[in-house]
Amino acid sequence: MLTSPPPIVARDHTRGAEFWADSEHALDVTYGSHNWQVAARYIDVFFEPGGARYNRAVRSAGIKTGIYLDPNLCSGAFAIGPNRDAGPDCSILGDEAFYHRDGHPELPLTVSTTGTQLQKWGNPASTSLQAAARAWARKIDREDGGYDVIMIDDASTPEEWWGQYWCWGVGTFAGGTYRCAGHEAKPPFTTAYSRGQWQAGEAALAAALQLPVIFNGLGAFAASESDAAVASVAATGANVWGGMCENCFYGNQANAHNPFVWTGPILDANLTSMMRVIGAGRNAIVINDDVSDPVTRERALADMMLVYDPDHLFVAGRPCGNVSLIHACPEQALTFYAPLGPYPSAPSSVVTATGVYAREFAACYDHGRFVGRCAAVVNPDVYKSRPLPTLTHAYHHTLALHGTGPCNCYGDSGSVTFDGAAAPATLPKATGYVLFP
Repeated sequence: MLTSPPPIVARDHTRGAEFWADSEHALDVTYGSHNWQVAARYIDVFFEPGGARYNRAVRSAGIKTGIYLDPNLCSGAFAIGPNRDAGPDCSILGDEAFYHRDGHPELPLTVSTTGTQLQKWGNPASTSLQAAARAWARKIDREDGGYDVIMIDDASTPEEWWGQYWCWGVGTFAGGTYRCAGHEAKPPFTTAYSRGQWQAGEAALAAALQLPVIFNGLGAFAASESDAAVASVAATGANVWGGMCENCFYGNQANAHNPFVWTGPILDANLTSMMRVIGAGRNAIVINDDVSDPVTRERALADMMLVYDPDHLFVAGRPCGNVSLIHACPEQALTFYAPLGPYPSAPSSVVTATGVYAREFAACYDHGRFVGRCAAVVNPDVYKSRPLPTLTHAYHHTLALHGTGPCNCYGDSGSVTFDGAAAPATLPKATGYVLFP
């Protein structure tokens, strides 16, 4: 039996983000001239919609739009060929715009995350790099009729890009692999670089831009730190809209079956980063690029409920909606209100006596319809099972997810129900469940 709903005006969806995955033509064919009025039910902000006409159509539906910049892993028209998605074009900038080996400005710190495109590590404290980013953003803003926010990609320190080959100067490309040819770069890199200096530079970069900034870097991980380096900038920096956590809680196609990337220390770092940003009243976006499996999505939803705030958490669910072109999974119709307790400041705020993480909500909704109370329980241990904790309220069912689209429209189908089997008395390692009465 449902309890009486509290006096809450609930959203009909968890706020959503969309990226440049779809073409204007495909959306127009699907929805006609009012396509974004349909998508606006699930999408609240769209990044780099692509051209003035498209940008106007998105904004006319009340959806905010954002510009894409990447001055951190800065690329452009280098000798190996142009990067048409680069912004700004860093090939025109001088040596001081990049971190370089002490005493050797001709040896910039470089990497290739693709194995085909050279990327120099931008020094965000560089005034010339800031000026180039500002000029590029102003150009796009002016040509496309106005944007609301600027996304700065790859906002993490070199140490947080573990598993990469960092080089002094330009390495070699062979078979989609980048190698340093004897000039490997290793921490602490250079006297011009430290974690604190990098953070100050990112804050200065954001302050120099004409629109509020969101940093894509909350999912970065350095084993020696409790949160991502950019988290403090996203939480406290001037002219900052928030932070982005790419593939956090989900993993991606390459590591979809590797629990180490979405639990244990990495889970704690992701939670800490997002709690810090949302707790400061800023916004956080969780990006699911690849995962459509309902079991994995339920576990990820339980993770997100630990940091949930209906005003400040956004979700980008790109594996869902491949027919309707609205990239929102069915669980995005759920919203959670009236948490039992203050907003958590760290994973220690949600840990229970059994070591399971848990958070309860007195008022939960589906498409804006009250469905009673609910809870999230997460076993963050990658090595062993843990007993289900005693919660404030009793819960006899788990969430059940069906399909991959938010609605029965244009070939997509999906729904949520609240009658799944009870959560196990002992939670298996690296699992999470959403509970209902």
